[in-house]
Amino acid sequence: MRRNRKLIVVDFDNTLFFTNRASFLASKELLSRGLTHAGIHRLPEEIRRRIYHLAATKYGRHSILNNALRRRLARARDAEIMILTARHNSSDAHTKMLLVKHGLNISKFRSRSESEMNIDDGQWKGRVIARIAAGYQEVEVYEDKRGNIGYMRDAIGGRGVRATFYIVTPRSIRKVGG
Repeated sequence: MRRNRKLIVVDFDNTLFFTNRASFLASKELLSRGLTHAGIHRLPEEIRRRIYHLAATKYGRHSILNNALRRRLARARDAEIMILTARHNSSDAHTKMLLVKHGLNISKFRSRSESEMNIDDGQWKGRVIARIAAGYQEVEVYEDKRGNIGYMRDAIGGRGVRATFYIVTPRSIRKVGG
């Protein structure tokens, strides 16, 4: 049976929180040079994972809350809010502490297990949202990567769920269709 509630799905890194500084500091510690997310993305998987874990656990306090998105979430009265992050679940405690520190009321939280880490971020998010969305009449998604939005849009399509997608940048939150 479908719930009457709305589900708001929010990515964490560079969507709800801008985490570039944390990743820069982590890469500087591990590689002796600070890298942008684009530079980190070109590294071998194992090194990327170590950098992102260190960024989440040791340098998470350098992440900057997206206040425009926080205000949107605060106005969502009859909606469940879910964090859907491609982070490894070993960072969950630190990620959740940051949410609590900023007073964010999140009803659901999903990160990746070890066995899910070999799946493309967008494909993984599509799989997760396909299972969850069917329980709602409306789903609203906030994400910083268009490719991930595409996977999620395809996963929700044809399920009778009203879906709206927003691309988030440091300067804007724009609707990209549904």
